[in-house]
Amino acid sequence: MGTKIVEMGKALLISYLLTGIILAILSYFVFQYEMKEGIVNVIIVATYVIANFMGGFICGKKLKEKKFLWGLGLGILYGTILMIVSVALGNGGALADKSNLTMIMLCTGGGMLGGMLA
Repeated sequence: MGTKIVEMGKALLISYLLTGIILAILSYFVFQYEMKEGIVNVIIVATYVIANFMGGFICGKKLKEKKFLWGLGLGILYGTILMIVSVALGNGGALADKSNLTMIMLCTGGGMLGGMLA
């Protein structure tokens, strides 16, 4: 069980690194080309889904059993950490805010799909 949690932690770290890279690239384009807020929001949501998909996929490849559950767990953990950090920094509003719950659902779905397709 310990090695499975370590593998999940590695996949979670990769998900956050991928998120950071994509958001850094996005910030460059926002700064250079003054992108509209709606487009930026869509790209941010897609970033969460893609990062969780990749994390779930990596987790599923490494663990090889109950892949969708490990991907699901990764997505829940990713979304929960993201929400806690967002609320702690004062940017997330209430914990049960509609946008926070939607974000967790998208992260969970992306992670589970990645695990299923691994």
